[in-house]
Amino acid sequence: MTTTKKPIPILLILLALTAFILSCTQLGTKPFQEWSPQEKAILFMDTYNVQYNDYQAAADRQNLSPVQKDMLRTKRSVLIEVYPLIQSYASVVRDGGAPSIETEQAILALLNRLEIMALDRAGGE
Repeated sequence: MTTTKKPIPILLILLALTAFILSCTQLGTKPFQEWSPQEKAILFMDTYNVQYNDYQAAADRQNLSPVQKDMLRTKRSVLIEVYPLIQSYASVVRDGGAPSIETEQAILALLNRLEIMALDRAGGE
């Protein structure tokens, strides 16, 4: 009898990578609030890139259900909303300034929303 291995969905790989990145932050010697703006900018961009790649992989799939299409539209709108905030944050950091706490909180809220959507999608597959 032969068995066929089911390929690991890209979403699970991306979620594992995101979880790894976030767990590494928990293992650090300082809490997130004490991270430098540069460290936060890197985390924001890395998390964005993981979520964007997940969106692209899902959007390339055929035969998406209406619910999946709606979720992708929502994810796309959040990605579009968070990207300029991350770019602005990184620009301020690059120029030696201190980004506002409001911008940081807005980025975190949107990235958390993306993570929750990814987890919801993973639970529904």
